[in-house]
Amino acid sequence: MCDQVLMITSGNGWVRVKDGEKLPVKAGMAVYWSKGEEHESGSETGMTAIVAEGSDLDPQRFLSSF
Repeated sequence: MCDQVLMITSGNGWVRVKDGEKLPVKAGMAVYWSKGEEHESGSETGMTAIVAEGSDLDPQRFLSSF
C-alpha cells in the first residue's frame, strides 16, 4: 500500500472512500488518497485515468497542474 493520485484524462465517473458517498469526477480533475485509505472509483459512461503511486507522494506536484 502507498499514496495514490488518480488523474482523470477523459470521460466522467465517481470516487469514494470506504462506505462513503460517491463523488462525481470528470476530465481535468485529480483525486489523492493517503496510504491505507480504502477507496474505489467507477463510471457508468466511461472514464480514462492515470494512476500515480508511491511512498511519500507529493499530491501538489500533480494537483496543481490541473
